Amino acid sequence: MEWRRQAKRLGATQYRHRTGRVSTHLDVRAGRVSLSPEALRTSTATLPFELTLVPSDAKWKYLVPSRRGELADDWAAVEFADNKFALGQAGFGYGDDDDATQLPVGTGMVLLRHTFQLPEQPLSQSLVLEVDFDDGFVAYLNGTRVAAVNAPRGKPDANSMATKGREAGTADRFDLSAHSNLLRKGKNVLAIAGLNAGRGSSDMSLIAGLGFLPTTLHANFRLAKKGGEIKLSASDGRVVDSVRYGEQVPDQSYGRAPGGDHKWGFFLMPTPGSL
Repeated sequence: MEWRRQAKRLGATQYRHRTGRVSTHLDVRAGRVSLSPEALRTSTATLPFELTLVPSDAKWKYLVPSRRGELADDWAAVEFADNKFALGQAGFGYGDDDDATQLPVGTGMVLLRHTFQLPEQPLSQSLVLEVDFDDGFVAYLNGTRVAAVNAPRGKPDANSMATKGREAGTADRFDLSAHSNLLRKGKNVLAIAGLNAGRGSSDMSLIAGLGFLPTTLHANFRLAKKGGEIKLSASDGRVVDSVRYGEQVPDQSYGRAPGGDHKWGFFLMPTPGSL
């Protein structure tokens, strides 16, 4: 069964349910979203971003720090003065075919900063970081560490290296829904420290993107197989919409028609995950 409904007060533009298919999970009472493994999986059929904040081919400010120098404690902060950083297009690295910005052979670390503007704080919480990397990275959103792979604990320094190797070629997705509240109206910064496993490595690579997945939400409860009633409530407890449904049958889709009358009915084909 599918159920469509505008529910912006719950941080969603659409609510759906269909037994056996999960895109994201919504805790209606708490208004929290956590993304399912299916939503984060990357392949030739990867679920595209509904709203892209940082495209994978974006231009970044970047710096290869001196081995004898020190990293500024606030290099990932929004208001950090990055005038000493150069400007380059992703990907960053050497020894691969995906390096639009070539780094010196033997680079151990590269610091990246990308600034983007938001006209208002987003209602959606389904924030995802997508990174294709060789060999490790640490990511910061508005100065807060939000994701890391093959990275040493604590703050990286100018001589930090990846703790183990990883070959580039496939992007991994990281659920940042718990950090979506870091986004703010106006100026925002995604900062990433790309790490190599060794200065003698034959290659290094880093390509990153940030965005929101489609706000197709799956409730954190099951519908009764024999039928029942389901309600959508606002944060103040007011019932926004409700429906009584019959016995659940596999591969049958029931919901509101997308037209102006919004009548309930059966769809010819189930359409989970589409808007």
